[in-house]
Amino acid sequence: MFSRLTNIMTVMSLRVLAVLLLVIISTSASSVDLGQVKVHGFLSQGFSISSGNNFLGDSTSGSFDSSMGAVNFLWSPDPGIYFSTQLISRNYGDLYVNEEDLALDYALVGVDLFANGSTELDLRAGFLKIPMGIYNETRDIPSTYSGVVLPQVIYPERIRNSLMRSKGAALEFNHLNPLGSVNAKAQVGKVRMSVNKLLDTDDSYVPDLNFIAWKVMYNSPENMFFAGMSRLKVDYETYRPNSVNKGPRSYDIFSAGLNLNTWTVTAEYQRRNYSGKNTSSGLFENVFEYENISDAYYVQLEKMFNARFSAFIRNDHKYDITSNGKTDNNYTNSHVIGANWRPTHSILIKAEYHNIEGGSADMIEQADNPDKGNSFDRYWDMFMLQFIYSF
Repeated sequence: MFSRLTNIMTVMSLRVLAVLLLVIISTSASSVDLGQVKVHGFLSQGFSISSGNNFLGDSTSGSFDSSMGAVNFLWSPDPGIYFSTQLISRNYGDLYVNEEDLALDYALVGVDLFANGSTELDLRAGFLKIPMGIYNETRDIPSTYSGVVLPQVIYPERIRNSLMRSKGAALEFNHLNPLGSVNAKAQVGKVRMSVNKLLDTDDSYVPDLNFIAWKVMYNSPENMFFAGMSRLKVDYETYRPNSVNKGPRSYDIFSAGLNLNTWTVTAEYQRRNYSGKNTSSGLFENVFEYENISDAYYVQLEKMFNARFSAFIRNDHKYDITSNGKTDNNYTNSHVIGANWRPTHSILIKAEYHNIEGGSADMIEQADNPDKGNSFDRYWDMFMLQFIYSF
């Protein structure tokens, strides 16, 4: 055990050293200004070690399969129009879709349709992020949220790309008055979703499923309190128009938060609903309807000790509701404690510990656990560490 831990720490030190070398040769500024073009980016390297089950690679032996690097560009040739894009390299676990040497995260054009000081209306089109929950539109930047990974019961890494990337158009409305501010977004387009979780290849992902999404958030004056709701509905009939195996998938999220000086409380509740029709095999072929519903929530309390250091505790919970009730392998109850330390403006170091009960697919991916089938350890623990450099 000591020998294995020594080897892990040696490899980890080399990885961190490599990132530090990139930091040294990179610009020391917080962004690059190329005239009208603004350039930002980041590099991140994570490490995870767990008991019982693997998460993001072979974490029971210590895994570095959680690295990202991205560069984004913003160009505004005119005050009323802008272009934005981000290129990303991402390796998160052994799932096919999460191993990207170089990919386009988003690419869009935005136009200001109306603005009068207190009210704005914008139109965006292209390869867009999907407005869902508090963090889905910023989850591509790891320095924008506390902890190494977001609550997996609502923001699972295994379907990060499906829930974030889309082709389409969106309207955004902002209004500010003495009672607070309201932000509303509506988006339509096409999204790439998995139709066969067990088939971990490009053929298991369908690129042109129609969807509609919307999000409404209220912020009180001085951002002391915020609350809102968002919804994503994906239409699988566009995938198999003549098949009985079809139906919508919906994701509904209720979000709220409270900021009290150095304390922050954040909570979200999500209901997922998969419905459709299927055929049963046997002597007689029968068509039957099905509906799979899952409920998930998290509650997080964070304390900001100073401008450089904060700590948090969180409870994540998810369970599936089926005709047979709660299932053994499809629920998660996780207690998380973590910390964030920013030694410089550009460097952020995160650490967190998970005490987990359950084997929900949002936490345990078969690609990371090929020898376990559907039999996972019910009780397990995990420690995660992440180094981030932003420019």
